[in-house]
Amino acid sequence: MKETHTNAKPNYLRFADLKRDYSLPQSTVYHLIKAQGFPKQIKLSKQTTVFKREEVEAWFAKREAMREGVAS
Repeated sequence: MKETHTNAKPNYLRFADLKRDYSLPQSTVYHLIKAQGFPKQIKLSKQTTVFKREEVEAWFAKREAMREGVAS
């Protein structure tokens, strides 16, 4: 039987992923949610919080476009 491996990224990010991939500590993420429109978290359980990857990537793309002077 042939195994297939993909390098697909998960659809959701945890706080640890945000810190590792974007250098955003948890306190900064909460500040960005409140003050700058960062995507809101999804509470899966008492101890599990995630963010939709596509929303986070879109937020960063929008911020980058603003920096470059492109309004969207």
